[in-house]
This record gives sequence, C-alpha cells and structure tokens, in this order.
Amino acid sequence: MSIVTRRAVVHLRALLLVFCVAFGHAASGQSLFVIPTDSPTGPGVADEQPLLVSLHLREPAALAKVLDVPAPVAGADVLRYVMQDYPAISPGTKRAWSEPSFVVDYLDPSVTALGREFATARAESGAVGPPTPGDLVRFVHGVIRGSRDRGLDVASEIAAIRLGDCKNYAVLTVALARAAGVPARVVFGIVLLRFDTRYGAYGHAWAEVLVDGRWVAADAALTAEHARVRYLPFGVLENEGMGYALDAARLTPVWVQRVEVLGAASTGSPLPQSPRTGVPRFVLR
Repeated sequence: MSIVTRRAVVHLRALLLVFCVAFGHAASGQSLFVIPTDSPTGPGVADEQPLLVSLHLREPAALAKVLDVPAPVAGADVLRYVMQDYPAISPGTKRAWSEPSFVVDYLDPSVTALGREFATARAESGAVGPPTPGDLVRFVHGVIRGSRDRGLDVASEIAAIRLGDCKNYAVLTVALARAAGVPARVVFGIVLLRFDTRYGAYGHAWAEVLVDGRWVAADAALTAEHARVRYLPFGVLENEGMGYALDAARLTPVWVQRVEVLGAASTGSPLPQSPRTGVPRFVLR
C-alpha cells in the first residue's frame, strides 16, 4: 500500500470511527455499540420464537423499505417489527460480491498468505469443498484480537495487524470468503442479545455469505458463546472504494436509536416481520 493511499485510509478510518462512536459507547472487545433497550421482566421468549419489538429511529419508513415490510403511518418515529428469521435485504447496487476492491483487497500478499493458513487449517481438519460460514467464523475469530482502537481497516491491513473491532472481523471474513470463491459482503445493523430474561441491543457489523442462493450471517466477533442473538441488518457496505467510510453516513436515517422488547409475537401477527428466508439467525457449521 502506497504512502498516499495509507494516509487516505487513516483519514477515512477516522471519519468512520467518529460516525460509530456518535451512536454509543463500546461495550466489549469487539466494540458493540450500546443502544438503549427496554425489555419486560419475567420469562424470556425462546430463541426460536418470534419476538415483537418497537424500533425508535429518525425515519421508520426508510427502515421499513430496507426490510421490505409495510411502512408505519406518516409522522411516526417508531417501527413495530417481528424478529423471526434472518431478514433478506437488497442493496441498491446489483453485483456478484466476489470481486477484489479497495476495502476487500484479497489479492494483497498479506491476505493471500492468511488465506493459505486458512486452507491449511481446513485441510488438517478434513474439510473439503468451499468453506462454510462456520469455517470462516472459527478461523477469523481465532486470528483477530479484539480492539476498540481501530476504525474500519482494509483487509490487507487487518491481515497484517490482526486487530480490530466487529467491522474488521467482518471485512476479513468477507476477504477470505471471496478469495475462496464464495460471494460475501459486509453489513451493518443491530443485534439483540438475550441475557437470561433481559435483552440488550447493540450496533454491530458482520459478514454475510451466500449459501445456496441465500445470504447467511457469518459473525466472527460474536461466536457460538453468544448463541442467544437475533440479527437485524439495515445496510450493506456498497461502496468498497476509497470513499468507503462516507458510505456509512447514508445509513444515518435508518440507525435505530432505542429498542423496546415487547414480548412474544404470534406467527400470524399482522405486524411487519422479517421475510422468511428459511435460514437460522446464526449459522455455525
């Protein structure tokens, strides 16, 4: 990476870090950004059951469009939503999600070297065929050390320093997937974690991997130890060029500012709910 390019990366990373910090405080080594959450007391809702939530944000209609659900009435600042299966969202640009880019520079020697480590680890475990989301999650989780002091680095820098928060876990996961011929992309959204009977919502970034024609969450920052997690993606990192940091700013209208967990919802609820994709909210295999 040239000196000029590296300076540009530092500047853009700083912009994205400011954007993220503006919406909360880091909650862990993976820098989950806390979103105020109100949840009922009493027994929690089983993880496989639909969960009714109220999402407070600036433009609920914009989020409803992203999630492909009916918009609330004009002037509302709340979107009631049923979290069920993993939502399938469609970005504004159609692409293969397999090409190298400024951010996902998987042809860089530092990434190709890490790719060889990944291939060796899979071979030693007896794995064959394309890597699964679980293969990617386990490997990336094992090579990156969580750090709150990074913004969003490009894949080659992540492979070299092996540090970062959830954004860097996501970028490296995408880079290794694409290098292995598996389409993948970085997404932003919120995760809802259940702690016994209480819930916490956090701003988060993770990878999506295309499996049998469906996008599946591959989250190396939140591993199987956090199995009680529900995902709500609301944006894909579409601009993977030098302006990637500014691309996050377009998500401001749909950034959820507060979450109310209302309790169990029936599958026949007329409220907006995630389009059924038939895939679990978290895939590790």
